[in-house]
Amino acid sequence: MTLLPIDVPSTLARIEGAVLALGGDVAVCELGPPATEAQVHAVERQIARTLPDGLRRLFLEQSGSVRMFWTLEPGGLLPEVLGESLGGAIDVSLTELPVSMLNWSGWRAAFEDPAAHDWPTELTVDVYEHLFPLLAVGNGDQIVVVEPEDPVNEIAYLNHEGGDFDFVVLADSLEAFLETWVALGCPGPEWWELAKFLDPKTSKLSLKTRPSKVWLKALSSATRPG
Repeated sequence: MTLLPIDVPSTLARIEGAVLALGGDVAVCELGPPATEAQVHAVERQIARTLPDGLRRLFLEQSGSVRMFWTLEPGGLLPEVLGESLGGAIDVSLTELPVSMLNWSGWRAAFEDPAAHDWPTELTVDVYEHLFPLLAVGNGDQIVVVEPEDPVNEIAYLNHEGGDFDFVVLADSLEAFLETWVALGCPGPEWWELAKFLDPKTSKLSLKTRPSKVWLKALSSATRPG
């Protein structure tokens, strides 16, 4: 088992300070201790699913519960390229996974009749069976792990209402998603916030686009001593 490419709790703790320094508001920043193997196994038995490897490592190596919600509204020091406001949120918890799985079961009906939801017809129940819910989005959408039992698994955004973001691959792996998304402060996760940081050629999250570079520089400057 290899280590995750980013220290999620320490990165978010740093970003909390940066957002506040930029004039933003951090409603919640709760970073729990790592979970135990026994706790992970207990949850896996309860949900009758094996956790994706990257998620398991996050819980065991870094934190069993990560919650952060922040906003930067007009009047703050938000770079112009990112629009008038920006927000970010992450809510991932081992103990809350049974509830997440129960909520995810409600999506099955959409995969049984994709046309009724303006989805591509290839989003069938067979696809649903090979997805694992990672993040519930505040507007009702979902970010999922694709093929969660494979060594490498893509991360995709599911729009419950259909449209341009009905099924968009955000990263080639859970590790790559965390490395990029957390470094940016977990923007969104609504699609219109994520879209600011997507590579226009690949439609995936990237730290190398102009908006991402500008935002990373703003975060770094805000946390620089003196």
